[in-house]
Amino acid sequence: MHQKTLILLVLMILLLSCNREQDIDTDAPGAEILGERLADIIQLIEEYQYQEAHLLLDKTDSMSRAFGNDYAISSVLSNRAWIFQRQSQYDSSIYYYQKSIEIDEALKDTNVWIKHLKDIGRVLRARGSFSEAARRYEEAMTLARQNKDSLNIASASNSLGNVLNELKEYSKAFEYFDLAAATWNRLDRKATYAIALQNKGSALVNMDSVEAALPFLTNALSIKESLK
Repeated sequence: MHQKTLILLVLMILLLSCNREQDIDTDAPGAEILGERLADIIQLIEEYQYQEAHLLLDKTDSMSRAFGNDYAISSVLSNRAWIFQRQSQYDSSIYYYQKSIEIDEALKDTNVWIKHLKDIGRVLRARGSFSEAARRYEEAMTLARQNKDSLNIASASNSLGNVLNELKEYSKAFEYFDLAAATWNRLDRKATYAIALQNKGSALVNMDSVEAALPFLTNALSIKESLK
């Protein structure tokens, strides 16, 4: 029990972070001005100014439709979904992400499509809809493999592992964490490699393989410390 407590403390020390970027085709009509608007919207959202962000999204949506810029419309929808996600209004968030995904699919905009599939997976997981979240991450992985996109394969694999952990499918979760770790290590992505190692350790702890988990967790912590 003491060793398991130590491992759980190590898990608490490790930190995760993520960044948000706008999604817009720079060659599409009105891209420059729409890109500036979307950058302003992202700043408002990050500053928790949601009412102001919604108002600017309304104006940007009208402008995007006037330009006929479906890439910007998708981004408007996903940023509105992001606001609702941050407010824990998950049903509304899922609705807008789904609308955005429909546009991405029609445009065959694979990179953004993958991103929005991962976004909706994150919201579904937060809502507790783990099986549906797993399905979305699997879709993202399929697209990433078709696109030979190693970074998104690793990211979707790691996220799928997290959902499988929630479903108590720890052995399968470990396999996906292992794929993510191997890919991020090959690409020399140390920060995300550390996250995958941490998750491998977490899956092993959940399987009561405490001794086997410790090397992954201590290695993850060592990498995190080296990146400070």
